[in-house]
Amino acid sequence: MCLNDILRDITQRVGRPNPPRPEPGVQQHPQQHYVNYHQQNPIIVPSTGPTFAPSHNTVYSNNNGSGQTAQGPQSFPPDRPTQRPSSSFTWGNLVTTDKRPSPLFARLLDAIFNFADRNHWPQNTEGLEPSKYAFLHEEMGYPLQGNPSKLYLQLATENHFPTPEATRNEALTILYRTFGFRFSIGQGEIPVLSRQGFHSAMLLDTLVDPTGQLSRFNHILSRRHAGILDPETNMPFPLASIPRASFPMGADQQKLLDQRNANSRFNAEFREYMAQLQGMQQQVHFATMNAMTPGYWIYGPYGRYEYHSTGGLNW
Repeated sequence: MCLNDILRDITQRVGRPNPPRPEPGVQQHPQQHYVNYHQQNPIIVPSTGPTFAPSHNTVYSNNNGSGQTAQGPQSFPPDRPTQRPSSSFTWGNLVTTDKRPSPLFARLLDAIFNFADRNHWPQNTEGLEPSKYAFLHEEMGYPLQGNPSKLYLQLATENHFPTPEATRNEALTILYRTFGFRFSIGQGEIPVLSRQGFHSAMLLDTLVDPTGQLSRFNHILSRRHAGILDPETNMPFPLASIPRASFPMGADQQKLLDQRNANSRFNAEFREYMAQLQGMQQQVHFATMNAMTPGYWIYGPYGRYEYHSTGGLNW
């Protein structure tokens, strides 16, 4: 994978296919549909290896800094009664005229955040660690180019970086900072996106790509309806589909410009980090080769000892 290709606009979005429909003539309770689909499509936490941070060695796995690994299958919330669609419930306009999430939209974002926090290890941390954030992007139907946590881990792995998770963590740290998404640094130098940061990221995607984002919200609502619980009622939302009229009709031009500027800052800072990382790798390579190469030290004309090789590894 070419680094220049990776550094293109990471906010390109496409949808994902809908979950399988029940067989004709078979009535299926919405909750049973959710349970059956989960059984047919188990969610697997990727197993990751030891991690290295540039400043010091740190071993951790699955982004919690403890060195432990996730145990057992993913645990989804127990069955809850699914609310019947109410004639009085409407999604309404989910983005206000001043480009903020409506109260109902904020509740939906909280419900999705809580779903990910409950169902991906480490659980109930009130934050989105890198693997949890990647899981949430997949649940919403984001493509690889729109899933930065997964994207940069894959980039580092395919390019044989010695510490792929550290590279991924640094990329996310730069991304959150340049886009202004609130986050914290957890144990093991792991960037953890906060609830407010998640709200900001989802609102930005909604303003620059309302049609694509509508598809993603409906994707997770249809697949995980029984698990997306309205924090106000602790029940699923009455309607599992958001109408097109609830989102802006087109992209917000000012937000598009803001996004392009943030992308430029991110790309510049990430390229600088990559250059430093590659320089460190080159130094390690030279040091290793020198250690393996026979030679001798002599006192040079500039008042210091100089190392003279005797022909490399061909002895």
